[in-house]
Amino acid sequence: MFFPEGQLRVHVYGCPVDMRKSYDGLYALTRHTLGQDPTSGHLFAFINRRATQIKVLYWDRTGFCVWANQLSSYCTSCSCLRARWLIRCLIRCLASRCPVS
Repeated sequence: MFFPEGQLRVHVYGCPVDMRKSYDGLYALTRHTLGQDPTSGHLFAFINRRATQIKVLYWDRTGFCVWANQLSSYCTSCSCLRARWLIRCLIRCLASRCPVS
């Protein structure tokens, strides 16, 4: 169960992420690239290059949770398509700030 405590913040990683990453990889991106504490209870969202998948890292006092969603499998409504377009634009705008790997 998801029980947010107090004020919940959502941090979106601005660069496309390899969706094969699990707890350790997402933890490292949160800690070292975003400069945030992954055990703070906030949500950390990571999106792939095509904005068809999203993973959210969350600490729930007993360990990490990773929520994953395949946006392309059921996302056909107009508002959902606009949200996916907005995510793609955000990734493009922030791509110039991404470290070269």
